[in-house]
Amino acid sequence: MAIPESFRVLADIGTVGLERAIEFALLEADFGDGYGASVLTGSTEGTRSWKLVWRGVHSKLPLIPSDITGDLLDRVNYLWRFYCDQMAAANAPFIITDPVDRQQYLVRFADKNLTQQQFRDALFYSFGVKLRQARVPGFSFDAVQAPNPDSI
Repeated sequence: MAIPESFRVLADIGTVGLERAIEFALLEADFGDGYGASVLTGSTEGTRSWKLVWRGVHSKLPLIPSDITGDLLDRVNYLWRFYCDQMAAANAPFIITDPVDRQQYLVRFADKNLTQQQFRDALFYSFGVKLRQARVPGFSFDAVQAPNPDSI
């Protein structure tokens, strides 16, 4: 499936410290003595979330092209601008490629703030974001994995 132009793609998914999680929406009742009942109220695929971490990011390199302006931005400014643009658009959903399963997911920022930490050397920064899977009526990805950029 082609990616709709209305969804941006996050081109940088962190350096180290990736966390992945999956949650299932269930209603459960405990009747005592080991008896109970439950029903799945959400997707059978669950809802995924990620914590992406960038440590020791150089404030000048590498350069990433902005998908909006085409300007080349360093990673620190690319991520800052991407976050601000998405939040200014009411936390609009965007696309990431999970680095483990290579699947594409529609996500939103889970946190309403972004903090960048500068190292002693003004050239290096560290920061992290939490993402939560988003679903939009009428849109889904085909079960096609994104290409592995590390493969030949």
